[in-house]
Order: sequence, then C-alpha cells, then structure tokens
Amino acid sequence: MPTSRAGSSARGFTLLEVLVVIAIMAVVAALALPRWLDAIAPSPEEELRPLARTLAELRWRAVFAGRPLRLRLFADHWQAAVRRRSEEGARRWMKTDEGGYPEGWRLVDARPRFAGAWAGEGKPPVAELVLAPTGAFAPLALVFAAKDARAELRLVPPPDPVHVEPVRAR
Repeated sequence: MPTSRAGSSARGFTLLEVLVVIAIMAVVAALALPRWLDAIAPSPEEELRPLARTLAELRWRAVFAGRPLRLRLFADHWQAAVRRRSEEGARRWMKTDEGGYPEGWRLVDARPRFAGAWAGEGKPPVAELVLAPTGAFAPLALVFAAKDARAELRLVPPPDPVHVEPVRAR
C-alpha cells in the first residue's frame, strides 16, 4: 500500500496505523500491569517480618532487664511497659515503647483476645501479652489485615523463634 506522495519513493506508516498499534500496546499493558505489580509486591511475611523482629527484641529486653514487660496490641499500634516501682513505692506499669504496624496493616483479631478491664482512653487493646523475665509467655496468634491480604503472626514461647505465617484470604 503506497503511503507516500505521487512521484516519491519514500515509504512509511499512516497515522491510523500508528494509532492502532499504540492502542493495542495500551490494552496489553493494561492487562499485564496488575499482574506484574502483584508479582513484585512484597509478601505478607516480608511486610510483617520487621514487626516480628521488634516483638522478639522486646522479649529479650524483658530477659535482660530482669523485669516483666507488658505488650498491649491495639488495632493500629502497640505499646510496651515494664513493671517498676513508682516514686510512691507502688508497683506500676510504666510505658517504655510504642510503635505502629507496617503501612496499610491493622490488627483485626487475636487468640486469645484481651479480656481485662480497660480504663484507658480510646478503644481497648485487641490483645495483651506479658513477657516474663525468664522470656516465657503464653502463646498468642495475631491476625493482621491489609487491603486484600491477611497474615497471621504467631508468637510462640521459647525455644521456638517468633515467626510469621501467612493465612489465606477468607
């Protein structure tokens, strides 16, 4: 199909042909891009691994300090406190650390759930864990949810390490 002016020997593509090829490439890219983004997105295990390391570090902090450490896990953050004597001589929990969860993740469930009395501000914690000075604690399973993913973080007493296990979406 000649695409040049009469008398010229140059050949090329018409504007319509170029636009059709660009449209086909756009459709292919639109179909492939979501799958490619899913393939390069970090897995729930990778996203929750820093939190698991932080929790393991808090356990060791209780061991090295020789004092119990209370960990309260709320839907959007966690708080750690150690048991100390106040200036009045009473034993109290003193907050030492506070942190958030990885971006986009929320704590939605725990086994066992927090069952204590709550007199603090805001919503009560989802779970509470007391880490003994020996490093011992009761097993706890935490279920986190993001946009389209769920993951379970199981805190297992020593000698098993704190680890992350994925849970299939429900």
